[in-house]
Amino acid sequence: MPHIHKIGNVNLMCWTPSEADRLPNIPIGKHYRINTNNVLLKDSRLNKYINDRTMGALDNYAHHEGLNIYITPLENDLFHDVAVSAYKDHDAVSKFPVKINDGRHALRDFLKELYENIAPRQNKKEQSFAKPTNLDNFKMFAAEVVDNVKNFRINQIRKFIENHQKEGDALKDIADVFEDVHYNELYK
Repeated sequence: MPHIHKIGNVNLMCWTPSEADRLPNIPIGKHYRINTNNVLLKDSRLNKYINDRTMGALDNYAHHEGLNIYITPLENDLFHDVAVSAYKDHDAVSKFPVKINDGRHALRDFLKELYENIAPRQNKKEQSFAKPTNLDNFKMFAAEVVDNVKNFRINQIRKFIENHQKEGDALKDIADVFEDVHYNELYK
């Protein structure tokens, strides 16, 4: 518990060294989107899993998504080792505890659990398509005909401009006018 000392109109909080070590104020990674505390970094078992080398990809993901991730050890929990909290714009995205098992694939399993819990789940909704009616088919056919006519017209204008650009008579002037008028359609 911090001690609050009042000096004039200013309240100062004083932390003991053990309290200050528990504050998640140590940034990890290139973009400093993952924060932990000194207690975790001093723990020889946990700092093998949570350090700059292992958290680089998660830090890049957090930077890309605009997340801030806090990883703190749970010192008195029998079933979990660390608590992870992810925030986006001061709103909690996810909060969950993680158990780090010692073993051959412990780091892989730990990172997989982090990503699965932090990454937003994509809800893939089944899209139901209604059977097209004759009117829908006609509208689609009419739209394709209109697009084909526009494309044919633009291709004919493009050919006319290419064939008559180099000539020095009235056809060159007409080609220049066509190019000015249809510039946006010709050079999209």
